[in-house]
Amino acid sequence: MESPEATYQAPARPPRRDPADVLWRFAKGIFPLVLIGVAVYLVFNFPALWTRLTFMVSSPESASAATLPEVVRTGTLPGGGDGAGQAGVPCEGNIPYDGSGNPRAICDNYIYIPRIRVAAPIVRPASTSEAVINDALLRGVIKYPGTADPGEKGNLFLTGHSSYYWWVDTDYRNVFALVPELRVGDEIVVYHRGKRYLYRTHRTFEVAPTHTDVLKPTRESMVTLSTCVPVGTSYRRIIIRARQISPDPATNVAPGESAETPARLPGVR
Repeated sequence: MESPEATYQAPARPPRRDPADVLWRFAKGIFPLVLIGVAVYLVFNFPALWTRLTFMVSSPESASAATLPEVVRTGTLPGGGDGAGQAGVPCEGNIPYDGSGNPRAICDNYIYIPRIRVAAPIVRPASTSEAVINDALLRGVIKYPGTADPGEKGNLFLTGHSSYYWWVDTDYRNVFALVPELRVGDEIVVYHRGKRYLYRTHRTFEVAPTHTDVLKPTRESMVTLSTCVPVGTSYRRIIIRARQISPDPATNVAPGESAETPARLPGVR
């Protein structure tokens, strides 16, 4: 008679899985989700992505800001002549550029960035309330309340959407989509109370949305542009800083008010 020890058999171990097989199964399971995510991202942000793609492919030539007139006369084309009837472009909404890179009309209270062909109204929200700011962003590029005006010493802070929901009715969903393409030396023009203020970019960098120091007053007279990056997210903000070149910033006056410091920089999503 065999002893119990002689008849005992240890349970068979399950076969070891090949790590490569496990990884392959995981990849097969997650790949459809990745495709769906990419498709949703493209659908939501197609206008902004297309704008960036066409800019990078074509690299359109733009006229220098020096071609823009010193004084606004409503509907005036660069180079003279009354363009209100000639161009058929009213001083409202986005102003298109012609094939030579010149805006079709010059309008007061507008920002012009020739290199990336921005010509959009500057909206002045009545308060720093998030709801008020978000509503104003649908109507153009906003001047953050309390920051300096053109002609004042300090920091003029302007922000606009790089991309926004396609089902919302606005012409400004991607007004600042090409702001990340700006480089040191690019020119920015702001028309304020009929006068042209010329700024030249000297610094570009990214910050977290909570880095609100970029809203604070500065010793130099400058404009700060801000928009969300990467496109379709509010993860970071790209900041473009440009010094005032003309009129002579030494003639600027003290700012009339100061900005409240919010918890986050403007931006939706």
